[in-house]
Order: sequence, then structure tokens, then C-alpha cells
Amino acid sequence: MNTGKVAQEILRTLNIFHTPGSVVEIRILGIPGRGRPHQAAGYFVDIPKAAMLIAGFDAGRTPGGIYFNLNPIISGLRARSPDRITEHLEDTTSDRNIVRRQWLLIDIDPDRPKGIPSSDEELEAARIVGQDVRDWLRSEFRFVEPLEAMSGNGWHVVFPIDLPNDEETTRTVKGVLQAVAAKFGGDDTPAGLPRVTVDTSVFNASRITKLYGTVARKGHGIEGRPLRRSELVYVPDYLEPQQAEGAGNA
Repeated sequence: MNTGKVAQEILRTLNIFHTPGSVVEIRILGIPGRGRPHQAAGYFVDIPKAAMLIAGFDAGRTPGGIYFNLNPIISGLRARSPDRITEHLEDTTSDRNIVRRQWLLIDIDPDRPKGIPSSDEELEAARIVGQDVRDWLRSEFRFVEPLEAMSGNGWHVVFPIDLPNDEETTRTVKGVLQAVAAKFGGDDTPAGLPRVTVDTSVFNASRITKLYGTVARKGHGIEGRPLRRSELVYVPDYLEPQQAEGAGNA
């Protein structure tokens, strides 16, 4: 996929999750270089610029993974690295910097040795379990229709919510994830499927997640375990941005 098309996918993602004018943190992990891999980060209001910079960085620097904050952050953080990517940036978003909880992430990942991509069979198991989770939360608890994404190695089901960033909400989110994990995945993975895990650690307000449209690079791709570009697989019409323009149009 060429850089322009990648930038369009990144722009679409950022426009779905964040309102115009809000600040988005981009965090890039596992950047190869001399010595140990390092990280970079930036705080963007200019989302088309962010999309183009990230697409180029993803292709040219081949980092381990590129992430973004799910929930809105206080605007002043932009001063750390305004509309640019700064390498070795140490100060990144914390829970107290979150304005409000707007998204609930359910992250289903295949069980496998650390540092390797998932197989197609493992990824399919994560998708099946993710859709079971989606259906259960919608039917039993009246959750709204979520978006679904392939993270590169697993499956994400992401529900829009609207809750304050406080201790009660954190307990609620943690409780939902624990309930899902107790019912799905692990020893309760459906028979015949590779074992998967529901990640219960993603409850924190400042959670970052894979920036859909970028490549997940755990280890090196080999036959049967390829590196994949993450992607939004299903977005309900009500979550689609009205207009996403400016990246990849030149």
C-alpha cells in the first residue's frame, strides 16, 4: 500500500476517534537505531499533517508499533511536541491528563510465545471470540453497536461510551473487562480454536492502542506468521466522520 493510501486510513481512524480541534497523542514504540530501540511521540491538532508524518515514519523507520490515545486529553499537552514527532520524548499522557472516557476497548489476543506475529488460524480465533463478546455485551447489557478492528495480531471491539474520568468509572471499566475475560478466552476459548486471551489490563483512562492503518511489527514476519497492517474492519455508520480530507490528496 502506498504512503498516500496509508495516510488516508490513518486519517480516517483519527477522525473517527477524535473530534476536530482536539489534541491527539501519537506514540511510536520500538524504533530501530544504534543500541536499544527507542520511542518517539507527538501531540497533534493538525490531523492531516499527523497522518502524512505517521505514514512516512511507518514506512521509512519500521518501528515496532504506532499507537494513539483513545480518550480526549487536556489541550495543554500539545506544548510537549506540537504537531511534530519528537524522538526520545519522555513525558507522555497519564491518567490524570484525560478529560473524559469516550471509548471502551476489548482487546482479544491469541496466546503464543512473546515477540512473534500470530498465525492466520490464531487471528481467526481472536476474531470469532471478539464477535462473541460483541454479541454478548449487546444482547445482555444493551451496549451500543461497536466498531471492530484487526490490530495486526489480534482483534479489537471498541464501544463508544460517555463517562467521567474518575475512580468509579475506572472500577466500572475494570469490572466489564474482568467479566468478559471470565466468560470468554483462556480455558473458555471455544472448542476447536487456538486459545485466546481477553486483556484485562487495558482499563486505564490514558490507554493507548494500535493506530489502525499502521503495521504491527512483533518479531519478523515468516511463512505462516506474517507481519500485518492493522485495519478498521467494521465501523457503524453513526461513527463514521462526516468528512475526512487532507491526507494523501496531493
